[in-house]
Amino acid sequence: MQTSYNGWSNYETWLASLWLNENEHTQRFLHSAKDVATDVSKQAAWLHDQMSLQLEDEIGVPCLWHDLLHAAFAQINWTEVVESI
Repeated sequence: MQTSYNGWSNYETWLASLWLNENEHTQRFLHSAKDVATDVSKQAAWLHDQMSLQLEDEIGVPCLWHDLLHAAFAQINWTEVVESI
C-alpha cells in the first residue's frame, strides 16, 4: 500500500505543512522551530509539542473527534515538516 502523498511521506504530513505555510502568522510560527535548536529532531519535537498543546486547547474533551484527530496527528512526520522550511 502506497502511503506517500504529493511528494510527502503521507497525507497528514502534507496537510500539516500546507496549513502551517498558509499565511504569514502560521509561517512565522513554523519558522520559530528553527530558533529553538540547531538539531532537526529537537526542532521537530518542539513543533510537535507546540501543536499538541494547541490541539488539546482546541479539543480537550474526550470524544470521537478528539480521538480521530489524535490518530491523524500521530501520523504527521514533524521532522519532514521542519526540513521543508
